[in-house]
Amino acid sequence: MYPDRNGVKPFFLEEVENMHSGDADPKVVSELARSLLALVRGESCGECLPCWHGIRQISAVLDKVDNGSPVSAEELAAVGELARTVGQGAKCGVGRIGGRLVLELLSRYSSVFQARV
Repeated sequence: MYPDRNGVKPFFLEEVENMHSGDADPKVVSELARSLLALVRGESCGECLPCWHGIRQISAVLDKVDNGSPVSAEELAAVGELARTVGQGAKCGVGRIGGRLVLELLSRYSSVFQARV
């Protein structure tokens, strides 16, 4: 296994290739989301507020999901709104892609996130 570097966990294609919303391992989905956000945070220039602040807020909620802490429906809705804001309002492609990735994960694996509410 490769080490976790700066919060970015390497994933093997086999881990995510066959994941479907009904049979997805919550831990893998959560780690994937956190890893993608860590990558976005590391590559972000930090010049625009939607990306700089939004990705950190999203990460805070996903950290709760990853730790098994309860997440309110409002927090989960806020993650979706923040991801939309970041995806549409970021100045660069890094932020826009980060927001869109979060929206895709929320859409594809909504049952995993809803189970934490």
